[in-house]
Amino acid sequence: TYKDAKGKWRGPGGRRVYTAKQQARRALRKAERKAAREARRAARERRRAEKQAKSDRRDQRDLQKHLEWRQRKLEQKARRDAKKRVRRDYSGIDPDFPGAGWRQHTAEEIEDCVTCRYVWLQVEQDIGNTQMEDNVYDAFNQNALEAMKQPIFYPAVQIMYDAVDDMIGDYMDGLAVNQICENSLLCRMPEN
Repeated sequence: TYKDAKGKWRGPGGRRVYTAKQQARRALRKAERKAAREARRAARERRRAEKQAKSDRRDQRDLQKHLEWRQRKLEQKARRDAKKRVRRDYSGIDPDFPGAGWRQHTAEEIEDCVTCRYVWLQVEQDIGNTQMEDNVYDAFNQNALEAMKQPIFYPAVQIMYDAVDDMIGDYMDGLAVNQICENSLLCRMPEN
């Protein structure tokens, strides 16, 4: 062994020679560097795992939102289809009268029935069970005039004005709105 120009000990082949104290210090520094590398690697892995977990949670939340949205859309479609089916299948047949025919009502008959029920339900709401014919007529007149503002209700209201005395009599007798409209032939059972 010999000392080089910098005062470092060199061994055979020019290799650096360390004392036991230097070797211990070098081993300690090497272990510290290795521990620091391991700590940095563990921190990187932890950050990567946290990022992945956050991404997974976000994906799960997005998937859940998508599934809820899809379920809502399916329910809306089912409701729309059911409404279409009800409109298409509407025949006005009362299940309590199974012997009734299967002819479907025309649009005009349905409009007349809806108008009659609308006006008389409004009358019923406005005056309730009154025993004064004048009050019934006034409530009918007010609601009928309001309904006539809509062109679709106008023809049915004219028919109701022609039969107003009989309808008021039925109302005073305590008949239900549906029965009043059926007695005035605005709501008819379908015919064979």
